[in-house]
Amino acid sequence: MFLLNYLRGVFLLTILLLLFACPCSALQLSADKAILLDASSGDILYEKDADAPAPPASTTKLMTALVALECGIKADDMFEVSHAAVSVGGSSLYLQAGERVDGETLLYGLLLESANDAAVVLAEGLCETEADFVRRMNEKAAELGMTETHFENPHGMPAEGHLSSAADLARLMCAASQNARLMELLCTQTYSSGSRFMTNHNKLLERIPACDGGKTGYTKAAGRCLVSTAVICGRRYVAVTLDDPDDWDDHGEMYAYAENLQTTVFFSYTDISRKLPVAGGGELLCTSVGGIRISVPVYLKDKLEVSYELPRFVYPGICRGTQIGTAKIIAGGCVSSAVSLYAAEDASLPVKAETVWSRICSYIFGWLQ
Repeated sequence: MFLLNYLRGVFLLTILLLLFACPCSALQLSADKAILLDASSGDILYEKDADAPAPPASTTKLMTALVALECGIKADDMFEVSHAAVSVGGSSLYLQAGERVDGETLLYGLLLESANDAAVVLAEGLCETEADFVRRMNEKAAELGMTETHFENPHGMPAEGHLSSAADLARLMCAASQNARLMELLCTQTYSSGSRFMTNHNKLLERIPACDGGKTGYTKAAGRCLVSTAVICGRRYVAVTLDDPDDWDDHGEMYAYAENLQTTVFFSYTDISRKLPVAGGGELLCTSVGGIRISVPVYLKDKLEVSYELPRFVYPGICRGTQIGTAKIIAGGCVSSAVSLYAAEDASLPVKAETVWSRICSYIFGWLQ
């Protein structure tokens, strides 16, 4: 009986260890391909055939918008609609050939309504030809390290060789998140321009308060595709699913998983204290008022760093309680928290340092500063 209970305990312990060693197995998604990425640290929290090439459908338009903005498009720039643009088919703003449309309307139509005609108008208007614009899209993809990606058009309609991967689209969303104007467009839920009223197809903006951007996509060949991003506990995460019949729920599960990975770490005031030299001699202790408690992902718990913003030295005469600088807790390239550092005591010259030599040192310190 003792042996049986012992073996049973070992078996249960092994199961628990396997679960904690492979936390990604806790996610069971419907997607054919998927990835969940910490955008700040680059840590992959979950992946499923993330590097396999697949049709990206209208998630292509994330690159179209990024390149358009990098081309310097302005809200009041006017573009003429070509016959080629109105003949693309699929999702559309129902533009008319010869019509002139402003850049603002085209960008919102591109990202909210996923308008294919808007994509072609932008491509033709910002470069000499649509093909030239697509070349710039591929150049940008190479710059971002999107090794499994090749674009054949600016809208994502099926075309031979028009492919990307979940991992590549995550890289694209990370780059998009660095563009303030693009993020402003992506988080807009409705927009009207004249008689046109547009609604963002990204339902995660309503379902998940932390979500602040993304792009949907669908073709029969690609299935349902979704790229999204959310800020959870001060960190940006990116989720991508390709060929996923249950994409809204899957993205919700991934973000819930990321939130559940958060843990609390406490830094005492001694952990973030620093001593600074005092001109003329002595040292000044700089410390915080109490400690600091932060929330960080468990996978970064042992990789935390403290970064200081402090002068190289201080002059005598500083009173206790004077703010000297700040200390920042860095977790995987992201500032998790910052705290002010104050003088823990008065900074004055020691009695033995009141000499001609100390005055010379003080002068030299002042000159160096």
